[in-house]
Amino acid sequence: ADRAAAAAVAEARAAADAGDKFVVVQVEDVDGKALQTLAQKVVKESGLAVFALSVVDGDKIACLASVPKGDADALPANSWLQTVLAEVNGRGGGRPAQAQGSGTDVAGLPKALEVARAMATEALGGR
Repeated sequence: ADRAAAAAVAEARAAADAGDKFVVVQVEDVDGKALQTLAQKVVKESGLAVFALSVVDGDKIACLASVPKGDADALPANSWLQTVLAEVNGRGGGRPAQAQGSGTDVAGLPKALEVARAMATEALGGR
């Protein structure tokens, strides 16, 4: 999980340097609790909104959305999460700053990533 967090932070820094307002990261075998730590590091170190997804044990997708306070009105984490979870037969919830959940339809992951990026682009601009 530490290596995944370091890679996610590096990806977010590169996105921030490119002028992006958010980053969507996919990591492998990182559970919900570790995703929370990863997302907090990304937001703290890059200032970007982050959506993290991880396939856990090959049959479950853990998801976490974290949005800096200044962006939570435009892109509430709980709305972002619910929209993406619909693609992976998932459930979850939370607050505008942070939300998490999980899904069971691993085949829906590519579409979920696409939806996460599209929703953030529409809400915050950037790519």
